[in-house]
Amino acid sequence: MKLFYLKSELPKTELAPNYKYVLLENELKDIDIGNLRVGILEREKFITDGRDISKSRYGFFDNDFWSKPIIKKLEFNIKENVKKYLEFQLLSIPKELYIQAWINVMRKEQSIDVHQHDYTEHSFISGNICVSAENTKTHYVNPFNYFTLHKQAHHCDNTPGKITIFPSTLPHYTDEYMGDKERITIAFDIFVKDHTTITQKWGKEEFFGENIKKLDI
Repeated sequence: MKLFYLKSELPKTELAPNYKYVLLENELKDIDIGNLRVGILEREKFITDGRDISKSRYGFFDNDFWSKPIIKKLEFNIKENVKKYLEFQLLSIPKELYIQAWINVMRKEQSIDVHQHDYTEHSFISGNICVSAENTKTHYVNPFNYFTLHKQAHHCDNTPGKITIFPSTLPHYTDEYMGDKERITIAFDIFVKDHTTITQKWGKEEFFGENIKKLDI
């Protein structure tokens, strides 16, 4: 397990930026990454033609997909690493948590622009799991000058079998992918029970129905 800090310079005025983000990188345990890749690509055939990541990412996780043995192991890994992430920072574990997950399948010359998963008062934790990739990185950037992209960033190698956990407010983006095989990642958000995704959108959004489930840590 490795922990990385992305933080501001010491503020010299009361109005200067002041932030500190902690990222966790760790290796998954007891997961056959090769079989996971094959299973994702097989399921993708039933969802889309596999050429548009915006259409394929949300359709994977339903009740049947969550119940697959390899996905159950994946969920266990997520829970264990979320727990480590919070404990290291001496943060309390909320009593009630939920997870929303999706899959990004990228092919040559595709990329994901700079974005953040949440910015609300209930924002919490997000994560990324690399299943398959060739020579590509995910870049986590300064939230105040994210538009310059390359300054004050943490550059995370997309290594198959790696899980990365970070605050949901942290902006990030990917390289343009130039590999011959698919770049496959599993992304997720961890919500507290008062988040609007839980209180207002449960089962109402086209992409998020069975996709959201309770996460017992």
